[in-house]
Amino acid sequence: ARHANPSSRVGTILMSAQSFWGWAPWFITEDGWSSMKDKILVFDGVCVLCNRWVQFVLRHDEHHQYKFAAMQSGPGRAMLLEHGIDPDDPISFLLLDGDNGYTNTDALIRVLNSFRGRWRWMAAILRLTPRFIRDPLYRWFARNRYRLFGRHDRCLVPPSDLSDRFLS
Repeated sequence: ARHANPSSRVGTILMSAQSFWGWAPWFITEDGWSSMKDKILVFDGVCVLCNRWVQFVLRHDEHHQYKFAAMQSGPGRAMLLEHGIDPDDPISFLLLDGDNGYTNTDALIRVLNSFRGRWRWMAAILRLTPRFIRDPLYRWFARNRYRLFGRHDRCLVPPSDLSDRFLS
C-alpha cells in the first residue's frame, strides 16, 4: 500500500481539519499517515447522473477497490481542493489512486478499465479517441449535468450494507 506523506498539502489540509473540527477521515491514521490502498471517487452527491455513476461502479466493482466521497463532505472537499478542483463548481469527478489524481475522461477510462468484459472494451475505445475531443465533450456534460439529468435536494444516504465504502 502506498502512503502519503503527512507533510504534503493534502496531509496538511486533512490534519488541519482534524484539529479544527475534531474529525478525521477514515484514511488518516493516528500518526498522520494515509493508507490509500483503495481508490477513491469524489463525486457530486446531489447530482442524479453522478449518483447513477456511483451505483454503476458499485455494481461492477467486484473487488471492492473503490471508496466514495461526496464533494459536499469534508474529505471530498479537501481532496478536490488538493487537486485544483473547485468543490463548489466542479467540472469533473476525481479519481484518487494512491498518490495520483485523475479527472475528466482519464478518470472515467481508469475506472472502466478496472471492470470486466465490455467495459474494458469501452475504455479501450475511449482511450483511442483523442483527448482534445473526448475531454471537452465530457466537460460539456459535466457543466450541464443538473439541467440534463436533474439534482437531488441533498446527498443521498448509502444503504447500511455499503456505508463502509463511503467517506463522510
